[in-house]
Amino acid sequence: MTLNYQHDHFFRYMELPLFLRYQFPLGSSNVKGSTGGVGGKREFIPYVQGGFYYSRLIDAFKTITTSGTDNVIGNQGNIQTSEESFGVKNQIMDGSIGWIAGIGAAYDIGNIRVSAEINYKSGINNIASSQNRYSNGNTATGYYDVFDDFTLQHIEFNLNLLFPLKFITNDSFNAL
Repeated sequence: MTLNYQHDHFFRYMELPLFLRYQFPLGSSNVKGSTGGVGGKREFIPYVQGGFYYSRLIDAFKTITTSGTDNVIGNQGNIQTSEESFGVKNQIMDGSIGWIAGIGAAYDIGNIRVSAEINYKSGINNIASSQNRYSNGNTATGYYDVFDDFTLQHIEFNLNLLFPLKFITNDSFNAL
């Protein structure tokens, strides 16, 4: 008999990032009287950014899918696939901290700035709760599965639309 277990983990976080951004002086600037762009305003703005984040766990659950083949009776019969989901929020730390590094580019369309960026995020702290690691009897005894120590690392893609709180209607105010 051969059994296969597939474990899928789902975590939902609310995140508070803090970025420092450097915008490259490419082409003209938005200083009054400079050349290029629309009315001297630079339209394409590449940048690099980095910083830190704090995330607060909202929800966490795990899905275990079991499948297999029964070779015991001489013929190969598939075992019916089963799927179970468990809440594992108590086995994960409530907070996570980490660092972010990324690149992006922005483009001004009228008073709206559209930007696309790619960021790499790396967690600093272990998010598995060492006190509650064995608390879920369904996964610890039924599937012999508990969380190891781990941090979160991932790549994210963002598309941003930035709308000003005050629309600029004349040239007397030059935004950066």
